[in-house]
Amino acid sequence: MSSNEDPPDVTGAFSALVAGFRLNRKDQALILRVLWVLFVSIHIAWACGWLTAIGLVGFARANDVSQVQQTVNASARVTLSQEIRAQIRVRCASTDQNVVDSLTRYIDSLQVEYERIVGQRYPEPECKR
Repeated sequence: MSSNEDPPDVTGAFSALVAGFRLNRKDQALILRVLWVLFVSIHIAWACGWLTAIGLVGFARANDVSQVQQTVNASARVTLSQEIRAQIRVRCASTDQNVVDSLTRYIDSLQVEYERIVGQRYPEPECKR
């Protein structure tokens, strides 16, 4: 660089690379192409689970998602059955017909969700009066 030339305009890492190595447009295009192919190749390897040896676990497999769904369904089944039992106890203890009707509608909506998950309605015990 001679004393009357301005220093190159460096605004980022790539422009510093271009200025430092005095790359022309053809070389710049080649470097970008190589970086793009490298990026896509690494992403595919990561997605397929081929990089687990270095600690990069791939995307979820179908059987992993299936196990998570089974766990979620089991948790929902337990929660819904507990809520149905609790609401039935409150309905049995209530003397106000409006409250009983409201609770019956709520219990029915819980039963619909329970049936969607389990395939059958939760058995409702009779009220002991």
